[in-house]
Amino acid sequence: MSRLITTVGPTVCQSPTTADKLLERVISTAVVFDPLDDLPDLPGGVLFLVGVASDNENMPQIVAEVVERGYSAVAIKLHGRSAASLGSLPSTIAVIVVNDDIPWRHLDEMLSAVTSGQRTDDGINETGLFELANAVAMAAGGSVAIEDLERNVLAYSTVDGQVVDSVRQNGILARQVPDLSKNNDQYREVMQASGVVHFPYDPADGELARCSAAIRAGRVAVGSIWVIEKDLPVGANAEAAIIEACRLASIQILRAQNARDLERQVRSEWLRSLLYGHPGVPATASRFGISSGLDSVIVGFMIRSTEDGSASPIHELATVAEQYCSVFRANVSSVPIGQIAYVLLPVVRDKAMPKRLVAGTIDAIEARLGCEAIAAVSSPECGIERITAMRAEVDEVLAVINDSAGSPAIAARTDVHSQIRLRALKKTDRGQHSEHPAVTLLLEHDRKKRTEYRNSLMAYLAHPEDVQRAAEDLGIHPNTLRYRVRRAKELFDIRLDIPDDRLVTWLDLRLTSRQ
Repeated sequence: MSRLITTVGPTVCQSPTTADKLLERVISTAVVFDPLDDLPDLPGGVLFLVGVASDNENMPQIVAEVVERGYSAVAIKLHGRSAASLGSLPSTIAVIVVNDDIPWRHLDEMLSAVTSGQRTDDGINETGLFELANAVAMAAGGSVAIEDLERNVLAYSTVDGQVVDSVRQNGILARQVPDLSKNNDQYREVMQASGVVHFPYDPADGELARCSAAIRAGRVAVGSIWVIEKDLPVGANAEAAIIEACRLASIQILRAQNARDLERQVRSEWLRSLLYGHPGVPATASRFGISSGLDSVIVGFMIRSTEDGSASPIHELATVAEQYCSVFRANVSSVPIGQIAYVLLPVVRDKAMPKRLVAGTIDAIEARLGCEAIAAVSSPECGIERITAMRAEVDEVLAVINDSAGSPAIAARTDVHSQIRLRALKKTDRGQHSEHPAVTLLLEHDRKKRTEYRNSLMAYLAHPEDVQRAAEDLGIHPNTLRYRVRRAKELFDIRLDIPDDRLVTWLDLRLTSRQ
């Protein structure tokens, strides 16, 4: 946490925490506090106390739950209150005091930039744009900002004593360059130049003199570096430092853009290995956010099979499913295998949550891909070693709802348990199945005479107490159905008054219904 405080500088946030063990805690993802929501388990998380006053009477209970669920820190705005109001906070959690003018979403972006960096083999820090900005500021003697092509402020220098004007200050606070009428001309000039471009002081808006150079990856511009010139234009050595910083920044910007895709790919392949039954290493559970003693769920998505047998867009399906689920859940991972996109949802406390989330995901898939999607939700299971069994359950459910007309688009095993058992019986009896003699005669009669005794008995047995409804399913008169049932009993010695015979007759008819 101390790295976050140091990197973004006191303009953005500070910490009254003094205990070293709290300041050195590793921080990960940010979560926005909502008193109506259950707080998710998130080791290393930072809870943004949005709309919560520092002297809120419920603060002790909030912080107690934060500590219990493994968070490293809470972030809060004082909104004019004295820092003394934080005295009621327990000493077991680190506190980040955020500048009242900083939008919460910008703090989240900065936290992500600081926490996702890793040192590479060539010694470059992937998200060290803040450190790079400070290095340029020391070499050039002025405040530095690094921007992308959308004029978002990716990083800025925090060197003591540096001079900033209101334009830079507003850019830091909003993480976006203020929209000025002269901006387009300035950026166009920077992007067309091969070196450093200087702009004089502008008395119209008080913008101090500054220089800039384009950040390029090859010939493609990916951003720009801006340096405020305090008294005189920077010299040749400073310009050389700016150009070298552009080279380093291009690498880091590209890596930052690709980092999310790379992490997704790594998690995807790791999940694939688990689904195939390969044991995970000790860090696997934490990688996926799986907590000991708490259930996880596997969801399988697929495009419902079509008559033309066209291939489904499986990779697009997996991407849309993960993107949608990630909006509502942390640590979501997905991988496409065959025609199924599997999504892992760790830490499921609310048993009804997966189906709610899947319903929205199905809508998103169909809206994006224009295909009818179906999904299977596994039973909640505890422990990463259960993932393979959860996948097998999902596969069984998907096979049923994809193969059965009128089946629901979303189902769990409990919803289609009977159909799963019937499919298992059919597979077990294939090649060995011995039909009831009466059923054999009936089916042979249907094949030769093109009669409808099987379908009639199936409807009759499906609605034993409602001949009217059974007849409606067949599109015939109830008396016609009664006549067929009576004739079946006479012709084939079908005995429906004996419970065991009735069960076996229905089962034989059901297992042969698709032959």
